[in-house]
Amino acid sequence: MTMVVVVDDAEAQLREVVNWWLVNRPAAPLLPLDEFERCTTLLTHSPDIGARFPRSEVPGVRRLLMGRTKCFVYYLHDVVHDAVYVLAVWGAPKVGAPLLRDPRG
Repeated sequence: MTMVVVVDDAEAQLREVVNWWLVNRPAAPLLPLDEFERCTTLLTHSPDIGARFPRSEVPGVRRLLMGRTKCFVYYLHDVVHDAVYVLAVWGAPKVGAPLLRDPRG
C-alpha cells in the first residue's frame, strides 16, 4: 500500500477550505474532510488514478476532483519510495492553478 504524505502548503489550503465550508455550508460542515479522506484512501490503493496535470513545472503531477466541494487534490506519485505527496488542495472555480513544488528537493 502506498503511503500518502500531505505537504504543509496542501494542509494549509485544506484548512482554508474547511474553514470556509464551516461558515458557508453549515448543513455539511465535514464534507471537505470526508471527501479528502476518500481521495487519500483511493490514492493509497491506486496512486496513478488521477488525471495528469501538464501545466505544472513539476513533472508527473496528477489531480483528483473532490466532486461535491469542487476542489482538486494535486499530487505526485513517487514510485521509487512508494509514496504519494499531496501538493495542493485547490478550488476548481478559482482562477489559475496553485503553486506546486516538488517536495523531494
